[in-house]
Amino acid sequence: MFKRVLPDQHASIARCLGQIGYVNEKKGDLNVALDYYYQELTMEEQCLPFDHPKLSSDLYWIVDTYKKMGEHEKAIELCQNKLNIQQNRLGENHPRSARTLMIIANVLQKKDPNEAVKYYEKALSILENSTPPDYQTTSECLTCMTCLYGAYNMNEDALRCELKALDVNRTILSSDHIDIANNLRNIGISYREMNNPSEALRYFNESLSIYKVNYGSEHEKVKKVEADIATLNEEQPLPPSNMELFIPMINQLQHIFTSANAKLILTLPQIAVVGAQSAGKSSVLENIVGRDFLPRGGNMVTKRPLVLQLITSQGQEYAIFGHKPQQRFINYADVRVEIENDTKAVVREDMGVSNLPINLTIYSLHVVNLTLVDLPGMVKVPSQGQPPDIVKKIDDIILEYISNESCLILAVTLANIDILTSDALVMARSRDPMGKRTIGVLTKIDMMGKGHNARDVLLNKVVVLERGFIGVVLRGQRLDEYGRVSKELDIPTALEY
Repeated sequence: MFKRVLPDQHASIARCLGQIGYVNEKKGDLNVALDYYYQELTMEEQCLPFDHPKLSSDLYWIVDTYKKMGEHEKAIELCQNKLNIQQNRLGENHPRSARTLMIIANVLQKKDPNEAVKYYEKALSILENSTPPDYQTTSECLTCMTCLYGAYNMNEDALRCELKALDVNRTILSSDHIDIANNLRNIGISYREMNNPSEALRYFNESLSIYKVNYGSEHEKVKKVEADIATLNEEQPLPPSNMELFIPMINQLQHIFTSANAKLILTLPQIAVVGAQSAGKSSVLENIVGRDFLPRGGNMVTKRPLVLQLITSQGQEYAIFGHKPQQRFINYADVRVEIENDTKAVVREDMGVSNLPINLTIYSLHVVNLTLVDLPGMVKVPSQGQPPDIVKKIDDIILEYISNESCLILAVTLANIDILTSDALVMARSRDPMGKRTIGVLTKIDMMGKGHNARDVLLNKVVVLERGFIGVVLRGQRLDEYGRVSKELDIPTALEY
């Protein structure tokens, strides 16, 4: 009907084409729907101003149809072509380009979430600097980013976006608008997931007031927020210790010092793991963490101190290096590779060791707040290719840490050697002569010779330590019925065993 009274190229005809496409999409005729959506976009590009928001909506429906057809590459190719045209005509920092970047991110977010984040961040940067501001699109972008970060338990990033979205919505909406209440509740949820109940309660209470104004006291949303508040009040944890509050500050300082290629010299409580090369100290440390993440090898592997901070955290487990504070490592195999790469970046083959630490923080629900230091293994004589002063260099690095009166010394010794000749205990005794802050660890107890056992050592009768000795069968070892190692296990399997 419209074609009889309107020009061939008209926005109303274009809208009809889009509606026909939508009907076919619902019927499952995606190819037909795609054709009509293309016709709609082509016509509206002729009828509407080039920066009109409706053109982005048209592009979205085409891309969404491609996604349903499994044609993600075609969707991205179309968007990239449109983006190039938009940037040529409107400049690189126009809101329409930002909307196209958001569409690309939407296509990528399940297949490649890291790449999707880059597109969302680029879109947000454009929107935050555009004049006049496009508050509606900015809010949509932040909401999409919040959902993406939340899906991968990146609560801090999700919270950052949610707080920005709240600021934007308060600019364009009334203070009692439902969208404001939704923002406030989502922020409360983020704080709850991050173990910050006081902030969570504050935002839950703000959202509750707005929900009651709009819905009354009996609405489902009101009841949900009231339940959130009641649960938090019941589970209110004890105030965090001073050390728990101190850890984030120390992390930041370590990041700054590492960036400057310098050491952070503070006498902080920590546990230094000391032992001869191949005594099993790295395996002991991995058992404490419960993850395989340290480099392995027959020769000297630990060439720089690894300052490892464990922080109890809800959500997805991840690791962050001091020299890469913006990158989260989810896969512990990648953590191992990064330790190796950063070691090589500082320690040349002919140098042997360096006292410049690698700072690594692991956030996990399965750890306690603790700082551990993995130190180079002690050697008695240089091996081929090592510098002649390697023994002194290693000793100096170890002494630098264990001289701190706040440092507990985890002295790791093989169970099948004479405990009185233990390099680790001799080193520990040089700075802790009374054994007040030394913990003895006997490794590979299962490999002791026939007729020998570590009973007297473990009972603290040979070398007396105030904190005693611990005996371990290194993780990854399963014993057969005769007490012999029969199988190598990874840590999760070893823990189950």
